[in-house]
Amino acid sequence: MYIALDVDPLMIIGARASLRGLKRGRAAFFPPTNYSTTMRALFWAVALVFPVLSLAQIWPATVPLAVRNPYFNAHMNLVGSTHNDWPQFWNLSHILAWDLWVMVDMKSMQLFGGSGNATNLTNIEITPTRSILTIQADSVVATVTFLNPIVPGDLVAQSLPFTYMYCDITVTDGQEHSIQLYTDVTGEWLSNDIEQPIKWDISKSSIIYHTVSLQNPKALTEKEGMALDASLYYASRAGNGVAYRASGADGTGGAREQWKSTARLDGDEDKNFRKINAGAGDWPCFAFSRDYGTVSDKTETAVWALGLVRDSTIGFGTTQRLPYYRTQYKDAPDALTHFLANFENAQTAAVSFDTSFTDAAKKISDDYAQLVSISGRQALATIEWTVSQSSDGNISDSMAFMKDVGVSTRVSPVDVMSATFPMLLSINATWAGYLLQPLLYSAKHDGRNLEYAMYDLGDHYPKTSAQLTPSTDISIESSGDMLTMTWAQATVSGDASYIKSYYSVLKKWADYLVSQGSSVSGINANLALKGILGVKCMAAIAKAVGQDSDGSVYSANATALYNSWKENAFKDNHVVSDYSASSSWGLIYALYYDRFLNLKLVEEEVYSAQDTFYASKLANADKFGVAYDASVTMASAPWNMLTAAATTDTGVRDALISQVYARMTTNKTAGVFPSTYDPSTGDTKPDSGAAGCVFSYILFSPSRLFCILAQTYT
Repeated sequence: MYIALDVDPLMIIGARASLRGLKRGRAAFFPPTNYSTTMRALFWAVALVFPVLSLAQIWPATVPLAVRNPYFNAHMNLVGSTHNDWPQFWNLSHILAWDLWVMVDMKSMQLFGGSGNATNLTNIEITPTRSILTIQADSVVATVTFLNPIVPGDLVAQSLPFTYMYCDITVTDGQEHSIQLYTDVTGEWLSNDIEQPIKWDISKSSIIYHTVSLQNPKALTEKEGMALDASLYYASRAGNGVAYRASGADGTGGAREQWKSTARLDGDEDKNFRKINAGAGDWPCFAFSRDYGTVSDKTETAVWALGLVRDSTIGFGTTQRLPYYRTQYKDAPDALTHFLANFENAQTAAVSFDTSFTDAAKKISDDYAQLVSISGRQALATIEWTVSQSSDGNISDSMAFMKDVGVSTRVSPVDVMSATFPMLLSINATWAGYLLQPLLYSAKHDGRNLEYAMYDLGDHYPKTSAQLTPSTDISIESSGDMLTMTWAQATVSGDASYIKSYYSVLKKWADYLVSQGSSVSGINANLALKGILGVKCMAAIAKAVGQDSDGSVYSANATALYNSWKENAFKDNHVVSDYSASSSWGLIYALYYDRFLNLKLVEEEVYSAQDTFYASKLANADKFGVAYDASVTMASAPWNMLTAAATTDTGVRDALISQVYARMTTNKTAGVFPSTYDPSTGDTKPDSGAAGCVFSYILFSPSRLFCILAQTYT
């Protein structure tokens, strides 16, 4: 999402002092380099008067800061709060203390965080990989960027549990000023129980980094969404003007108080290990400072890396799996050193990635581009990339696992995977296969010989377990979803390994769907169509691997099932959601994969009728859309976006997208970009990894830009 200002100061300097140059778009908000000192000062004096008024109304409820996996997931809450408050865990139920300060001529001001002199947040820019804050602090402007890399051709880099924060300071009055920076974190990243004792260490080489961990960690265990087996890393490049300290935060002898009074840290390493909150305001913190000396223009970029590391990521059956980056790095410090050293390359790659994605999305609409910008990191942060303990650099045993963040603690929920799959196919279809692999492998090897696809890998992330017997409609949905996703992955990647290796499993699921027919008592027509499309995908899978006779049989079965489905579901010129009620209706998002995979099972008559029907419903929609089904009262961002991508009516498409955009940009209801919400008020249910559904339309690009990018990088 590009929320920025473009101001021509020469149009303001004259008597007409207008904001003619203001517009939405992406712009560099800095005076031309050939301006004199006086002109530069005047530029800033005029330009900084106006931004807040024109931007506040479209700021999102939260800004993603460090968003890398289900446990390393921090946001800035802007509902009833500001940037001058502490970042919080994704569910907004726990503070993750992290702050950044600037000192100008011995006056300390907090750029973000919760305990200092407030500053003025004048702009927020959100791109697919970055959140960029522009903050006015007296006579300087700070540009603070949080970069969470998305690296299509490098899964090692993508799997790193680290994020960058970097800061540039620009003097706005043309005068010389003494400038210093300070930042710290606390042990609150490790547990929501602040009575937990922690321990820490400082390491110094080409980088300086703090390591903090619980004194009593519990492997593969979480509490209220937070991992109890993680270590917190905070790092800075070593160099002139860089100092550090580990001590209490505030009060006499505290790191913050020392910096406020002296403009530097003394390198003290407090070894009195204690609780996250030791009482009496004693919060051990882990700090860095940077002294720039006297500055009259712009500082050199200051860079820090923050990470939350778990040695074993997932309990898969009787084994524990390592994070994928361990195929290249011996341990977390080794990876962190390379991560920080690679900052300039990562920054350049992020700008290129952001530009490619947003430019493609803007061909649909600006609203769509902004949704793509905010959703990618959120969806990717529900996934962890792993290899086996014995891989020793061998990536052939690569598996990815998804947590049902915000909804439950389910492991690899198939329904959520299906919604977010367009994102993975857009970025790198090989990665999409890694997410399928644990479910396919389990179906083949777990010994239960289930005739249908599992709907998840258990209820308690980060450990897999056997699921309970599901209802028939769930079994139909999960089987259809798995067949469709497996064929989609093979189609986009050009890799037939999964459809060959697991052909017998896929065939069994297709046979189950055929045996169920299309009109199972009480089943939702949307879910039934998912199952039928799964059979059609099995026909394509069979032909792709040379099983032509199977392909012919499944193709005929899919057609018969579809005809029966249409007879039951297509009534009064629309698809009903409940076979027994001709007035029922819903967003038939299952049509998406028929359209995207060019299955041509559903007739154009049905698509055209649905478009006309949607148009009539959307004409009277609430601000944030319509309920996704007549039987419920909530709107759904995933269903909206998948339905928008399946329609051929641009008016319907744009209306569905704009409703999701309206909800994303409202900051009246707290919470990260939600999947489900009240269509009238925007009141939300929690976050979900289904945010990746926003990428559904990108896959229709004639050039398949992102698939090409991924293959080129690989």
